Amino acid sequence: MALAGYRLSRHDEAAAKGPQRPVCVRGHSPAAVELPASFPVAKGLVVARSYRSRGAHVTEGYALGSLRAVRDFYARNLPARGFRLGAGDAEQYEAETDFYRGTTRGHLKLNVYPSCPGAVAVAVVTRLAHS
Repeated sequence: MALAGYRLSRHDEAAAKGPQRPVCVRGHSPAAVELPASFPVAKGLVVARSYRSRGAHVTEGYALGSLRAVRDFYARNLPARGFRLGAGDAEQYEAETDFYRGTTRGHLKLNVYPSCPGAVAVAVVTRLAHS
C-alpha cells in the first residue's frame, strides 16, 4: 500500500520494458510470406524490405545482437527446424551459408552494421528448387 502513489522514473520504465531496439533499426515484424515456413526468427528481427529479384524472394532486415550471437543462433536453429546447411563462410564482418529444406533452397547472409551498434544486417534469399 505504501507504493500506491509510486511513479516509475524514465529509467525504471525503460528497464521494465526490457532491452530496446536501437533507433537506427527500422522495420516490421516478419510476415509469414517474407521468410520460408519454419524459418527461425533471430532476437529482435525486423524486416526493412522484401522483394523479388531474378526469380528469387529476398528479405532484408536487422537482428539484435552481435554478429557472433546471430550467426550462432542460426547455426543452431536452422538445423533444429529441419534445414540442412550447405556451403558457408564466416569472417570478421560477415557470415553466410546456404540452406536447404524440401523444395526450398536459400542463402543467409549476415553483416556487421557499423553505423548501428547492437544490430546485424540480415538477408535471406530463397527460391524453389527445380525438380
